[in-house]
Amino acid sequence: MNIKGKILEFPTKKRMASPLAQINTLEYRLGELEAENALCLRDKEFINKCLSENEAEMMGIIKELAILRRIDV
Repeated sequence: MNIKGKILEFPTKKRMASPLAQINTLEYRLGELEAENALCLRDKEFINKCLSENEAEMMGIIKELAILRRIDV
């Protein structure tokens, strides 16, 4: 008894996307990158603001410590 199943051929060549499909894919990716960049810039501005505020507070603390320890600044 010989049982032979249907064998699907493994695709060896990637099906070429049409130029319109390629354009759509690239434009979609460009939109994703633009959105990600906008989020990163917003985060960067927030982080820079936090760092600036922390630095100002640290300078104030250092000056106050210097006064309490009687150190010239």
